Amino acid sequence: MVFGFSLLIENAFALIVLIFLLAITLLWPAIRHESDRHLQKDRHPFTITRVKKSKIQYDLLDLDANSQKEFNRLLQGRNVQAHINFTIGNKSGESANHRILFVLFDEVLVGGIQGFNGDRKKHFFQLLINSFVMNGEALKENTLKTSFSSWKNDQEKINSRNQRKFIHHMLGKE
Repeated sequence: MVFGFSLLIENAFALIVLIFLLAITLLWPAIRHESDRHLQKDRHPFTITRVKKSKIQYDLLDLDANSQKEFNRLLQGRNVQAHINFTIGNKSGESANHRILFVLFDEVLVGGIQGFNGDRKKHFFQLLINSFVMNGEALKENTLKTSFSSWKNDQEKINSRNQRKFIHHMLGKE
């Protein structure tokens, strides 16, 4: 307006383009920030090693189609939307096998889980409780604590080595 109305009309297209570029320049960082914030809410606090989905043998884990989808979400570092029904039994046949689950996460989490203690172990147990059910039953924190301690102490036994071989085979890491 300072230079006159006729100059504004002559350069209207350039002015519109400049206003559009200014709007994009201001909006882009805001959109990016909100997107990153939204994605972080959906993630769990653990780093997952790279596992090829095509090599995973879901039939060995006895996961149904929905549980497979949710398991893949976990492997992508995201929280599940529905519980994964973990059904691999233990020797007594009375409940699902926590130890296989521990070996599985020891293999897929960067650095494993054997060194977890304090808050890190508490967050791990919460991830398991939020993500899995055992034969349709909710996981109990006290059972996880007991099973985890027992599992850590038994790592050199043959049964533990066989479980690790089973998980390697299931993940296609052979």
